[in-house]
Amino acid sequence: MTQSEIEDIEAAIRDVMQRYGSQHDDDDDGRNNNDPAKWLAMFHQLIQYKKDHGHCRVPQREKEYDGLGLWVKVQRLEYRNLVDNKTGPGKVRLSQWRLELLQKIDFVFVAANPTSFEGRLDTLRAFKREFGHTKVPQNFQRNKSLGKWVSKTREQYRFKEEGKKCRLTEDQISQLDSIGFQWRVGRGKGRSSWDEYYQDLLHFHQEHGHFNVPINYAPNP
Repeated sequence: MTQSEIEDIEAAIRDVMQRYGSQHDDDDDGRNNNDPAKWLAMFHQLIQYKKDHGHCRVPQREKEYDGLGLWVKVQRLEYRNLVDNKTGPGKVRLSQWRLELLQKIDFVFVAANPTSFEGRLDTLRAFKREFGHTKVPQNFQRNKSLGKWVSKTREQYRFKEEGKKCRLTEDQISQLDSIGFQWRVGRGKGRSSWDEYYQDLLHFHQEHGHFNVPINYAPNP
């Protein structure tokens, strides 16, 4: 996000607060549904997340932003209650002023299917945050389907280079490029350089305190 976009959002917040005042949101049985100040604090976390990652699809188990993944899940649930006009105890619906602010930052109200491109991309982003690269091995034990998807994605890109039919769109390629996706790995053309391997080794030492890298080290085969 640019500074200009952030300033526009801050102006939208001031406008919303002026129009709606400091009113609280009550659910249908009269209980107060969260303090607006606390909600805005989480909203600002979401703005920072989008600034850092370029989107609002926060994983539920996001560790860097305390509680933000669960908060995003709650907003989606309240949005569904609003759209489906659900009422009654526990059926909290997203208020109009919150809806306006979330729309302002292109909030994704319907979570991506885990097996869709967007869902896989989010999972790959999480992998990179943990391991520092996108070279997911096909036998990655924690998520074997992710490793297979990464391999198939590279295969599709190779088809594109060879002039064959490719299922990847230019937008998808651009999104993968934006997170430093490595289109070629392993033996032969496109293999990591000596310097890249050296940096990987330093990263391993930083995490484990030694240089005895197993032959089948899953995070970086």
